[in-house]
Amino acid sequence: MAKGESEAHQDLKRAALRWAFKKGFTCAAMEVRAIRSNFRCDVVGYASDARGLGPLVASTGCEEGVSAIFECKQSRPDFLNHAFVETGTGAELEALVRRKHRLERLLATHHPTLRGGESLFPEFDSVFGVEAIGHSGYRRLCREISRLQRGIFERSKFSRLIRYRSANLSYLVAREGIFKDHEVPEGWGVLSWDGSTFLDDNSNGGMASGRPLPYLRLVARPRFQETGENDTKEFLRRIARAATRETARNQKVFLGRLVDDEAEDL
Repeated sequence: MAKGESEAHQDLKRAALRWAFKKGFTCAAMEVRAIRSNFRCDVVGYASDARGLGPLVASTGCEEGVSAIFECKQSRPDFLNHAFVETGTGAELEALVRRKHRLERLLATHHPTLRGGESLFPEFDSVFGVEAIGHSGYRRLCREISRLQRGIFERSKFSRLIRYRSANLSYLVAREGIFKDHEVPEGWGVLSWDGSTFLDDNSNGGMASGRPLPYLRLVARPRFQETGENDTKEFLRRIARAATRETARNQKVFLGRLVDDEAEDL
């Protein structure tokens, strides 16, 4: 279990891993860093044969196989923490920053001490210390800029994984009722758990945790997207490394750390 992770979240990850394997993603692992980002995905999987994944995927003709990521959310706050929508936000942020700079120049006209004095012409001087004058409109503008920046850089995991083309398929694994249909991130499929239905004991296979696996139901199919030319090899490498770390933990073998986590294979 990852540090600070709840049992409910761990159970969804276990269920997603089993669902992925049963659907043909026979190479899979938990806690794998996504391609082209620092985001860690709850579960990732790779299927060498796309024919078992349904006609929409099989028709794409993926000769290199199909990759998938699974993000698990057991509560609404957990979902909202990564559901910030990037679309249109960059333009809005740019407009707010331009407005901030105009307001700074206007305030410097009325408060000459704010000018840096490094230029022959006052209108080209830098403006410093505007916060100190306590202008309420300027403070509100700064707060809104900070809110959008936090959203873009810290809370936009769903939209960025799609934009980065981190995998061919992306699945949101969640308990029913934590979001509405229109809130499903663009491009993501949904695997839903009703909160009370579990796999029977035989299907569970005697999991070491002693807890039954939630029964997941596919309620929305993801959009298939192409990935980079060399992404398949990198995707498999990251699955293998994550699986190696997990095996070492289970067997209580201390591996230490690589000097460079992104080093080329020797």
